[in-house]
Amino acid sequence: MEVKDLPAYLERSPLVEAIWEIRFNVNPALSIGDLLPGIVFVHLDAHSKGYVLNQLPFVQIPRDIIDTNENFKFQAKYRIESTKSPYLYHIGEHMVSLNCRKPYEGWGAFKNKIIELIGILKRAPFEFIEVKPSLRYINFLPQNVIPSLSPWLRIKLNIGDFLITMTPLQIRAELPETECTHTVQIVHPAQLVMHEADAENKGIIVDIDSVLNNTQHSLDDTVAQIEMLHAKNKEFFFHQILTEDAIEKFGPKYTEEASV
Repeated sequence: MEVKDLPAYLERSPLVEAIWEIRFNVNPALSIGDLLPGIVFVHLDAHSKGYVLNQLPFVQIPRDIIDTNENFKFQAKYRIESTKSPYLYHIGEHMVSLNCRKPYEGWGAFKNKIIELIGILKRAPFEFIEVKPSLRYINFLPQNVIPSLSPWLRIKLNIGDFLITMTPLQIRAELPETECTHTVQIVHPAQLVMHEADAENKGIIVDIDSVLNNTQHSLDDTVAQIEMLHAKNKEFFFHQILTEDAIEKFGPKYTEEASV
Protein backbone atom coordinates (compact mmCIF):
# COMPACT_ATOMS: atom_id res chain seq x y z
CA MET A 1 0.00 0.00 0.00
CA GLU A 2 1.50 3.33 -1.08
CA VAL A 3 1.36 6.38 1.20
CA LYS A 4 -0.97 8.13 -1.23
CA ASP A 5 -3.36 5.18 -0.94
CA LEU A 6 -3.78 5.44 2.83
CA PRO A 7 -7.42 5.70 3.92
CA ALA A 8 -8.49 9.15 5.06
CA TYR A 9 -10.40 7.42 7.84
CA LEU A 10 -12.04 4.13 8.82
CA GLU A 11 -15.83 3.98 8.85
CA ARG A 12 -15.77 1.61 11.85
CA SER A 13 -13.01 3.47 13.63
CA PRO A 14 -10.99 1.51 16.21
CA LEU A 15 -9.68 4.75 17.73
CA VAL A 16 -10.26 5.06 21.47
CA GLU A 17 -8.15 8.11 22.29
CA ALA A 18 -5.77 10.56 20.59
CA ILE A 19 -3.17 12.43 22.65
CA TRP A 20 -0.89 15.31 21.68
CA GLU A 21 1.77 16.10 24.27
CA ILE A 22 4.76 18.36 24.70
CA ARG A 23 7.53 17.88 27.23
CA PHE A 24 9.80 20.80 28.03
CA ASN A 25 12.15 22.57 30.41
CA VAL A 26 11.53 25.98 31.96
CA ASN A 27 13.10 28.31 34.49
CA PRO A 28 13.54 26.12 37.60
CA ALA A 29 12.58 29.07 39.82
CA LEU A 30 9.02 28.93 38.47
CA SER A 31 6.42 26.34 39.43
CA ILE A 32 4.89 26.00 35.98
CA GLY A 33 2.68 23.13 37.07
CA ASP A 34 0.83 25.47 39.42
CA LEU A 35 0.86 28.65 37.29
CA LEU A 36 -0.03 27.27 33.88
CA PRO A 37 -3.38 25.56 34.67
CA GLY A 38 -5.02 28.89 35.53
CA ILE A 39 -3.64 30.54 32.38
CA VAL A 40 -4.94 27.74 30.16
CA PHE A 41 -8.30 27.66 31.94
CA VAL A 42 -8.88 31.41 31.52
CA HIS A 43 -7.80 31.63 27.88
CA LEU A 44 -9.89 28.59 26.94
CA ASP A 45 -12.89 30.41 28.40
CA ALA A 46 -13.27 27.03 30.02
CA HIS A 47 -15.81 27.93 32.70
CA SER A 48 -18.42 29.07 30.18
CA LYS A 49 -17.90 25.83 28.23
CA GLY A 50 -18.60 23.62 31.23
CA TYR A 51 -14.99 22.73 32.01
CA VAL A 52 -13.68 22.23 35.52
CA LEU A 53 -10.11 22.32 36.84
CA ASN A 54 -9.25 19.31 38.98
CA GLN A 55 -6.16 18.52 41.04
CA LEU A 56 -4.46 15.17 40.49
CA PRO A 57 -2.47 13.18 43.10
CA PHE A 58 0.91 14.47 41.85
CA VAL A 59 0.00 17.99 42.99
CA GLN A 60 1.14 16.85 46.46
CA ILE A 61 4.68 15.94 45.31
CA PRO A 62 7.31 18.63 46.08
CA ARG A 63 8.86 20.33 43.05
CA ASP A 64 12.45 19.27 43.85
CA ILE A 65 11.40 15.61 43.88
CA ILE A 66 9.51 15.98 40.60
CA ASP A 67 12.53 17.57 38.90
CA THR A 68 14.96 14.85 39.96
CA ASN A 69 12.81 11.73 39.56
CA GLU A 70 12.18 10.62 35.97
CA ASN A 71 9.11 8.65 37.10
CA PHE A 72 7.51 11.89 38.35
CA LYS A 73 8.94 14.54 36.01
CA PHE A 74 6.38 14.22 33.22
CA GLN A 75 3.31 13.43 35.31
CA ALA A 76 0.29 15.75 35.23
CA LYS A 77 -0.68 17.74 38.33
CA TYR A 78 -3.95 19.19 37.00
CA ARG A 79 -6.69 18.18 34.57
CA ILE A 80 -9.18 20.44 32.78
CA GLU A 81 -12.21 18.48 31.61
CA SER A 82 -15.91 18.64 30.81
CA THR A 83 -18.60 15.99 30.55
CA LYS A 84 -19.86 17.89 27.49
CA SER A 85 -16.64 17.62 25.48
CA PRO A 86 -14.36 14.78 24.32
CA TYR A 87 -11.34 17.04 24.93
CA LEU A 88 -9.39 17.24 28.16
CA TYR A 89 -6.12 18.92 29.13
CA HIS A 90 -3.35 17.69 31.44
CA ILE A 91 -0.71 20.02 32.87
CA GLY A 92 2.42 19.27 34.90
CA GLU A 93 5.76 20.87 35.71
CA HIS A 94 7.35 19.66 32.46
CA MET A 95 4.41 18.60 30.29
CA VAL A 96 1.14 19.65 28.72
CA SER A 97 -1.18 17.31 26.83
CA LEU A 98 -4.43 17.51 24.93
CA ASN A 99 -6.49 14.32 24.89
CA CYS A 100 -9.41 13.60 22.58
CA ARG A 101 -11.60 10.73 23.66
CA LYS A 102 -14.51 9.22 21.75
CA PRO A 103 -16.24 10.57 19.78
CA TYR A 104 -13.15 11.54 17.78
CA GLU A 105 -14.02 14.48 15.54
CA GLY A 106 -11.28 13.86 12.96
CA TRP A 107 -7.74 15.08 12.46
CA GLY A 108 -8.75 18.54 11.22
CA ALA A 109 -10.70 19.34 14.39
CA PHE A 110 -8.05 17.82 16.66
CA LYS A 111 -5.24 19.73 14.93
CA ASN A 112 -7.15 23.00 15.36
CA LYS A 113 -7.46 22.31 19.09
CA ILE A 114 -3.72 21.61 19.29
CA ILE A 115 -2.89 24.89 17.54
CA GLU A 116 -5.32 26.74 19.82
CA LEU A 117 -3.57 25.27 22.88
CA ILE A 118 -0.11 26.19 21.56
CA GLY A 119 -1.38 29.75 21.03
CA ILE A 120 -2.48 29.87 24.67
CA LEU A 121 0.86 28.53 25.89
CA LYS A 122 2.67 31.23 23.91
CA ARG A 123 0.79 33.86 25.94
CA ALA A 124 2.29 32.58 29.19
CA PRO A 125 4.84 34.96 30.78
CA PHE A 126 7.67 32.43 30.64
CA GLU A 127 9.69 30.62 27.99
CA PHE A 128 9.39 26.95 27.08
CA ILE A 129 12.75 25.47 26.05
CA GLU A 130 13.93 22.06 24.83
CA VAL A 131 10.41 21.27 23.68
CA LYS A 132 9.73 17.71 22.51
CA PRO A 133 6.28 16.97 20.99
CA SER A 134 4.59 13.61 20.52
CA LEU A 135 1.37 12.28 19.05
CA ARG A 136 -0.21 9.11 20.39
CA TYR A 137 -3.12 7.05 19.10
CA ILE A 138 -4.71 4.28 21.15
CA ASN A 139 -6.74 1.82 19.08
CA PHE A 140 -9.00 -1.01 20.19
CA LEU A 141 -9.50 -3.83 17.69
CA PRO A 142 -12.68 -5.70 18.74
CA GLN A 143 -12.47 -9.47 18.98
CA ASN A 144 -15.48 -9.91 16.69
CA VAL A 145 -13.61 -7.98 13.96
CA ILE A 146 -9.98 -9.01 14.56
CA PRO A 147 -10.12 -12.39 16.34
CA SER A 148 -6.34 -13.01 16.53
CA LEU A 149 -2.96 -11.44 15.84
CA SER A 150 -2.42 -13.51 12.71
CA PRO A 151 -3.31 -13.09 9.86
CA TRP A 152 -4.81 -9.68 10.69
CA LEU A 153 -1.81 -7.86 12.14
CA ARG A 154 1.69 -7.57 10.67
CA ILE A 155 3.19 -9.16 13.76
CA LYS A 156 5.03 -12.47 13.81
CA LEU A 157 6.04 -13.76 17.22
CA ASN A 158 7.32 -17.10 18.30
CA ILE A 159 9.22 -18.51 21.27
CA GLY A 160 11.01 -21.65 20.20
CA ASP A 161 8.39 -23.84 18.57
CA PHE A 162 5.49 -21.80 19.96
CA LEU A 163 3.81 -19.50 17.44
CA ILE A 164 1.98 -16.73 19.29
CA THR A 165 -1.39 -15.91 17.70
CA MET A 166 -4.07 -16.39 20.37
CA THR A 167 -1.86 -16.59 23.47
CA PRO A 168 -2.28 -13.76 26.02
CA LEU A 169 0.35 -11.19 25.15
CA GLN A 170 1.71 -7.83 26.29
CA ILE A 171 4.63 -6.28 24.40
CA ARG A 172 6.34 -2.89 24.21
CA ALA A 173 8.87 -1.88 21.56
CA GLU A 174 10.63 1.34 20.54
CA LEU A 175 11.02 1.49 16.77
CA PRO A 176 13.14 4.41 15.46
CA GLU A 177 12.74 6.20 12.16
CA THR A 178 14.75 9.17 10.89
CA GLU A 179 12.47 11.89 12.26
CA CYS A 180 10.63 10.19 15.11
CA THR A 181 10.55 7.07 17.25
CA HIS A 182 7.39 4.98 17.62
CA THR A 183 6.77 3.40 21.00
CA VAL A 184 4.35 0.56 20.28
CA GLN A 185 2.40 -1.33 22.93
CA ILE A 186 0.15 -4.27 22.11
CA VAL A 187 -2.08 -5.98 24.67
CA HIS A 188 -4.08 -9.11 23.85
CA PRO A 189 -6.63 -9.89 25.13
CA ALA A 190 -7.81 -6.54 26.49
CA GLN A 191 -11.18 -5.54 27.90
CA LEU A 192 -12.63 -2.03 27.79
CA VAL A 193 -15.64 -0.43 29.42
CA MET A 194 -17.82 0.42 26.42
CA HIS A 195 -20.68 2.94 26.60
CA GLU A 196 -22.47 1.42 23.61
CA ALA A 197 -24.69 -1.40 24.87
CA ASP A 198 -24.06 -3.66 21.86
CA ALA A 199 -20.33 -2.95 21.50
CA GLU A 200 -17.78 -5.75 21.73
CA ASN A 201 -15.62 -4.99 24.77
CA LYS A 202 -12.91 -7.64 24.28
CA GLY A 203 -10.12 -7.38 21.76
CA ILE A 204 -6.60 -6.09 21.09
CA ILE A 205 -5.13 -2.76 22.21
CA VAL A 206 -2.68 -1.17 19.77
CA ASP A 207 -1.04 1.92 21.28
CA ILE A 208 1.35 3.95 19.06
CA ASP A 209 3.19 6.93 20.55
CA SER A 210 5.24 8.83 17.94
CA VAL A 211 7.87 11.08 19.55
CA LEU A 212 9.98 13.61 17.67
CA ASN A 213 13.65 12.60 17.87
CA ASN A 214 15.04 16.15 18.12
CA THR A 215 14.02 18.72 20.71
CA GLN A 216 12.64 22.01 19.40
CA HIS A 217 13.88 25.42 20.49
CA SER A 218 10.43 26.98 20.88
CA LEU A 219 6.69 26.42 20.66
CA ASP A 220 6.74 27.95 17.16
CA ASP A 221 9.09 25.18 16.02
CA THR A 222 6.68 22.64 17.49
CA VAL A 223 3.78 23.83 15.32
CA ALA A 224 5.72 22.91 12.19
CA GLN A 225 6.03 19.29 13.38
CA ILE A 226 2.33 18.58 13.98
CA GLU A 227 1.51 17.36 10.47
CA MET A 228 4.70 15.32 10.23
CA LEU A 229 3.98 13.45 13.46
CA HIS A 230 0.42 12.79 12.33
CA ALA A 231 1.56 11.47 8.94
CA LYS A 232 4.24 9.23 10.48
CA ASN A 233 1.88 7.77 13.09
CA LYS A 234 -0.81 7.14 10.50
CA GLU A 235 1.59 5.54 8.03
CA PHE A 236 2.95 3.29 10.78
CA PHE A 237 -0.50 2.07 11.77
CA PHE A 238 -1.58 1.26 8.22
CA HIS A 239 1.78 0.04 6.89
CA GLN A 240 3.28 -1.75 9.88
CA ILE A 241 0.34 -2.90 12.04
CA LEU A 242 -2.79 -3.68 10.01
CA THR A 243 -2.79 -6.03 7.04
CA GLU A 244 -4.82 -5.02 4.00
CA ASP A 245 -7.48 -7.59 4.92
CA ALA A 246 -7.78 -6.04 8.39
CA ILE A 247 -8.10 -2.54 6.92
CA GLU A 248 -10.98 -3.74 4.76
CA LYS A 249 -12.80 -5.01 7.84
CA PHE A 250 -12.91 -1.48 9.27
CA GLY A 251 -14.39 0.11 6.14
CA PRO A 252 -11.66 2.34 4.65
CA LYS A 253 -12.80 5.67 3.23
CA TYR A 254 -10.64 7.75 0.94
CA THR A 255 -12.31 11.16 1.23
CA GLU A 256 -11.12 13.86 3.63
CA GLU A 257 -14.41 14.59 5.40
CA ALA A 258 -13.37 13.00 8.69
CA SER A 259 -9.68 12.23 8.38
CA VAL A 260 -8.05 10.30 11.24
